[in-house]
Amino acid sequence: MPTKHLRFGNGFHVALANKRAQGATMVIAPGGSEGGPDNRHRGADQWLFVRLYSRKRDRTTGKRRNLGTFKTRAAAQKHERAVQFFKRGG
Repeated sequence: MPTKHLRFGNGFHVALANKRAQGATMVIAPGGSEGGPDNRHRGADQWLFVRLYSRKRDRTTGKRRNLGTFKTRAAAQKHERAVQFFKRGG
């Protein structure tokens, strides 16, 4: 089975494909959307992962730190609330 290191850039990118399947990544900015009501893929298996980044940028690299990848936005928000609880002396 082929493997590939995924790099998440803006937009939609096909990572792996064969005659019957396709693996792709799509990055949508916070508050953004993609497609419309006519953009449907009946019978297709699709997964959504939410990546949570720090609010502040690293002073040396200028990048935000990856705080984790979650299956839903609700799970990411629940994790963030728990982290903030303990940061404030829980």
